[in-house]
Amino acid sequence: MSLSNPLAGTEIEATVATLKQHLEAVRQHEVKRLRGRLGQLNAAQENAIASLTQGIVDQILKTPINVLKAVSHENDSIIVIETVRRIFSLV
Repeated sequence: MSLSNPLAGTEIEATVATLKQHLEAVRQHEVKRLRGRLGQLNAAQENAIASLTQGIVDQILKTPINVLKAVSHENDSIIVIETVRRIFSLV
């Protein structure tokens, strides 16, 4: 990630990492919660569930990450960083 404002860049990288961790934890929790109702699954079915849920998380992450990267050189980048943190309850 090449960012113009070093302070914003550090905050953006930390926010992106925290956001990814947060959504991965949500994904794992929901898969685990649903797992008991699915019964016995074979490896292909397990892989399909993992792939599907990871794809959903990736799609959710795409826009916030792109917005954070785009504002890295703007004066109000810290406001955007804080907004993303608040929207996803990362603060």
